[in-house]
Amino acid sequence: MGGADNQQILDEAYRASSDAAVKRAILRGMMTSGDRTRLLSLAKTETSTDLRAEAIQQLAVMRASTELTELYQAEQSVDMKKRFSKGSLSAGTPRPWSTWRAPRRTSN
Repeated sequence: MGGADNQQILDEAYRASSDAAVKRAILRGMMTSGDRTRLLSLAKTETSTDLRAEAIQQLAVMRASTELTELYQAEQSVDMKKRFSKGSLSAGTPRPWSTWRAPRRTSN
């Protein structure tokens, strides 16, 4: 799909931008170019929850189940784990985390 030079340009543009809309468009461009490696890296390191969720969504669209499983197993946030399920459902991605349930709250 996208050449290594184009993928590098997208990566540099992403890191240089502070505009969330621009970053979201770049994440979608990374998906289009087939750049699972950079999407995985950004899904691991992005500080914005919304942009992390977008990177996860783009991996789901790519049916990158190995990468999604790696992210899911390392994820600590219940909210982000819920987003995995929503993202993969909308993309039709097989989900190794489909049996995950949020911890039940105990009442005192």
